[in-house]
Amino acid sequence: MTLFLPHRQYLSKWLPYHRDDNCAYLTISIGCTGGRRHRSVYIAKVLAERFVHKVNG
Repeated sequence: MTLFLPHRQYLSKWLPYHRDDNCAYLTISIGCTGGRRHRSVYIAKVLAERFVHKVNG
């Protein structure tokens, strides 16, 4: 999904540095205006699916 491309590129670039610095956690804030679709939950799931294996493995 092209909507997430800049975010993916940014995280792809900086997550290895964060991991290499032995940081215990990383906080990513995602805003949402509310409503029925809960876009922030969707975005969090998409980012987790994309990056959890890169951090853990």
